[in-house]
Amino acid sequence: MAQLKEIKLHDLGEGLDGGKLIEWHVSEKDSIREGDLIASIETSKSIVELPAPMTGIVEKLNVSADSVVNTGTTIAQIQIESEEKNNNQPLVGKPIHATHVLPNETTMRTSQENLTKPMIPSSNLMIKNMTLAKKVVAATLFDEMPIDELDPNINITAQMVFKLANALSKNPKLNAHFDTNNHELTEFKNIHLGIAFNDRDDHLKVPVIGNVEKLSIEQIVAIIASIKKDGMASPFIDNHIPSPTFTLTNIGSIGAKYGTPVLIPPCVGILAIGRKECKPIVKNNEIVIGNLIPVSLTFDHRILTGAQAASFLIDFCNPGHI
Repeated sequence: MAQLKEIKLHDLGEGLDGGKLIEWHVSEKDSIREGDLIASIETSKSIVELPAPMTGIVEKLNVSADSVVNTGTTIAQIQIESEEKNNNQPLVGKPIHATHVLPNETTMRTSQENLTKPMIPSSNLMIKNMTLAKKVVAATLFDEMPIDELDPNINITAQMVFKLANALSKNPKLNAHFDTNNHELTEFKNIHLGIAFNDRDDHLKVPVIGNVEKLSIEQIVAIIASIKKDGMASPFIDNHIPSPTFTLTNIGSIGAKYGTPVLIPPCVGILAIGRKECKPIVKNNEIVIGNLIPVSLTFDHRILTGAQAASFLIDFCNPGHI
């Protein structure tokens, strides 16, 4: 006889009391098997993928996507044919009384070549972001920034951040979020800059530095040094800002020149700076050797025209002291 079972959000661990349900991977009336991925929950630390704790048919999804869900909340109802063991087991982890059977040594040796590694939370977050990026109509412009007039005694990335804040202040349409569902653009007075970098675990992280337009070059230098030294543990990272208003990535640090940086909504712009080059340039009608940094701007072409993006690049690449 069919029975209706409630699926509750159990303790996610690490002191978390819940999260935001960002995506359902099933629909009502879908048939599911125990272990199938049914939903993704975003917490302050990662994206948690929730497996089905039982086999059956999805009778009802009690929580809509983009809703905040607290521990203990019923998120779905599953119709099953008969009573199953451990039907109250959590979506994440296993009950304390569960029996675990370890494989013998021979099995472990023969299965190592076919070992499937689970995705760690930072990888899952990157997968989610790359999926979101498919919704953007992205275009990329390229340019070169002369840097001979910059201060050689100040960190070059810090100077790029300072120049970027000035260019965004002159071109506020790039310091914005676009709501795809409502077709609304929100321009921000404050610049909350995401700085992409590879952390110690060799995974891409994008910490957010708030109110960059208010920082002095000395403060920016200290922040860049702190992120380089402490990674995501840097005290300058503002974890209360859910999304940057613009993003900077230094692809020169991995030896790259140009790129087409991936734009993650709701942002409408991301800038990549490449490795420094020494090459012949024309200055005062003479050919001289100059130092240049390649730059790549990816922007949402639904919001910005090529002319608007080019105007920003001209302001950013304008030679001169900071």
